[in-house]
Amino acid sequence: MKRALYLDPFEWIIAYNLGLVHLNTAQYASAFHYFSAALHLKPEFASTYMYIGIVLNKMGDNRNSCASFKRALEMKKEPTTYFNYAITLYNQGNEEEAKKMFNEGERMFQESDTKSRDSEPEMLEQRKELVKALNINIT
Repeated sequence: MKRALYLDPFEWIIAYNLGLVHLNTAQYASAFHYFSAALHLKPEFASTYMYIGIVLNKMGDNRNSCASFKRALEMKKEPTTYFNYAITLYNQGNEEEAKKMFNEGERMFQESDTKSRDSEPEMLEQRKELVKALNINIT
């Protein structure tokens, strides 16, 4: 992927994917670098803001992490963003706000069709863990 970036440094998706790779290998500073590059090349892609929020939280920058999640939600409201924001808020010790974010994500999740709900197993796992951590009853 770094070769692809070398060959086409202005292709935002390459930087975005490199950010994902570094996030998954817990190399948060590098992930932030690549997500920032992707953001500069394609600022209208809301998921990049969500991932920057996750990375900033992992790096201990809670204020900017929350600001990044808020920006992602201003651009595009998605259950995955709400659930990730709820996890971040929970990890920061803000359970009340985490419950609010979870409830909004859950509302959107329930409104989506069954096929799209089942297509993201990671989101289902996040949801399950949030329900347990936040002590929420789902019917």
